[in-house]
Amino acid sequence: MFHAYIIEVGGEPAGVLAREGEGKLFRFHATARAYEPLEGRIFADPWAAQRAARLARKDDQRGPRARGRSTA
Repeated sequence: MFHAYIIEVGGEPAGVLAREGEGKLFRFHATARAYEPLEGRIFADPWAAQRAARLARKDDQRGPRARGRSTA
């Protein structure tokens, strides 16, 4: 089993998933702004991180108002 994975969405890097210590959990390190909401989040496996990254990308593409943020 690997200690780190590169997570990609649409062929572009979203982040690096690194194993936490000797455990079975992984921490996400964002490599692009769209994935910053996932920064530091813990995942049980790379597939869960991949799904979360895809959702984060979709959320980012909808814009700030769709995420409940003001543009002012």
